[in-house]
Amino acid sequence: MQPGQPSVTSMLLPAMASQPMTVTVVGADDPAALSRFLRHLLAGYGPAGGYLTVTIGALPADFPISLTLPGEVDVIGGYVQRGEFEQNLLLLAGSGTPEALADAVRQACLAQGCTVPANNAALGSQVFLPSDPFMPEFLCSPDGRYVVFMSVSSLANEPAVMRLNISRSSPGDICTQGPVPYQSVTTGILPQLAPPPNAQVRSSGGGGGGTMVSADAEVQTVLTAEELAAHYNAQLVAAGWEQLDASSANAIAWSAWRLSDANGNPWTATFYIVQKGDSPNTFLMTLRADAQPSGLGVEPEGTAPAGAQATQQAEAAVEYYYTQSEGAFLATLALSDAERLTALVPQARQFWSGTDGSGRIQQQAGAPLFFSEAERAAWEAAGAPQMGSSMDETFAPGSLSLPPEYADLPSDVAALTQQVQQIAEATGNPLPWQMFTVVGDLLREQPRSLEVRQALYQVGSAIEGVEIAQQAEDRQGRPALALSYSGTMNETTTHRTLFLDPQTYALLGEEEILLGPSPWVSAQPGETIGWVSYITMGTVDSTEAVVLE
Repeated sequence: MQPGQPSVTSMLLPAMASQPMTVTVVGADDPAALSRFLRHLLAGYGPAGGYLTVTIGALPADFPISLTLPGEVDVIGGYVQRGEFEQNLLLLAGSGTPEALADAVRQACLAQGCTVPANNAALGSQVFLPSDPFMPEFLCSPDGRYVVFMSVSSLANEPAVMRLNISRSSPGDICTQGPVPYQSVTTGILPQLAPPPNAQVRSSGGGGGGTMVSADAEVQTVLTAEELAAHYNAQLVAAGWEQLDASSANAIAWSAWRLSDANGNPWTATFYIVQKGDSPNTFLMTLRADAQPSGLGVEPEGTAPAGAQATQQAEAAVEYYYTQSEGAFLATLALSDAERLTALVPQARQFWSGTDGSGRIQQQAGAPLFFSEAERAAWEAAGAPQMGSSMDETFAPGSLSLPPEYADLPSDVAALTQQVQQIAEATGNPLPWQMFTVVGDLLREQPRSLEVRQALYQVGSAIEGVEIAQQAEDRQGRPALALSYSGTMNETTTHRTLFLDPQTYALLGEEEILLGPSPWVSAQPGETIGWVSYITMGTVDSTEAVVLE
């Protein structure tokens, strides 16, 4: 199939049916008991020595922004938190559509002097643009001291609710300098992709690090997988990507690509489109790009000759942060359009991260561990195909360098909280879920200072919904501090835990446990669907040296 602009038509589809959570409160008729429950529930969300005041049915007295709301908007309640860092939340409801509620609240804030930042971050890092990108968005308080983050949430059988999260502005953020200072790691690698006509597209986030970025989305459309691929492939070609290969079947389409980043470094990418279950009009899309080793004889314009570069690198005396780990990750294998297998794949890994962005990754995958004998039999009948990847690859200087928002971390807890929150907000995922993910990303396989690691622990501890265990053990039996978070993403509810050294706050391990049935994972609730233990860590002088236990 040749890349090009598709010639397809699409009929109007109804809005995608959402699946909001159902929440039932028992005993709410006892105000004293309810107040006691709320006080203890919220006490773990802030640092020691601070205070948090909840106001029901009215604007909190100490709320940082004065709002005159129209009659069709009701105040559910809110809170103000003061202490080591400041957070404010306001919940608003309306009888109309979410769009009408968002517009009414936006206009009320603008009427009080709020301003729209020069570069609104709502869609700045999304790859698969939604069909109706009216939410979320940012505003700035009249005095520029606060960032107002607007989003919509809902419960089953109840009208939509507007959430206003208001935090203090800091130097360099969207309300002091205009442009968003902390862009997603996808910025500059994955282009923004417009949705097909009359389709319903919902981004489900993405992630990555210095050498990998990805984006996921769900789309409802009458297009086939091949037609949908043609629509997006044409945009990738327009962005300067070169298609290497492509194929499609009834419910699956994939393509392989080659591209370069802004610095001329080579990347490869894959784009998958898979029908969601038995829904013929719903597809899941994943676009992933991986950095490739550079220095293949092509010198970017303006660079020093290869010999001079080698001399300069030798003089720089590069150091490497070495991490040895072992674990198991969840892998999926599609045997056909309708049959998929999931298994845990053991993995031993060594990672060298150089001060100049060079390094090495060596990993060995083991035999898959299936969640049922039926899946193992199906895998063996298919010829026991590979489900994990092994590699031993060396990376040139700059190839493993982290983006600034991941590399430059303050040790001040308030500043670090703001940085983690802004990285998380850029993905469009639920904020607590994504902030917990970012804390793990920032701790993993990186030579952070003790002060920064301790600050990351404090940031993680204050995330809404995080549970703290002061006397835990990791899978190796080592004493650990444990930060745990239970949440739902992509219709899968899991319990994730980060294990930290009690003295150094270094990341000792990670674990993820399935909490409920999932359409994507064949494991039973309560089973572990991923884990890793970091065995040894330290500084070495080459990609051949290791740290002994």
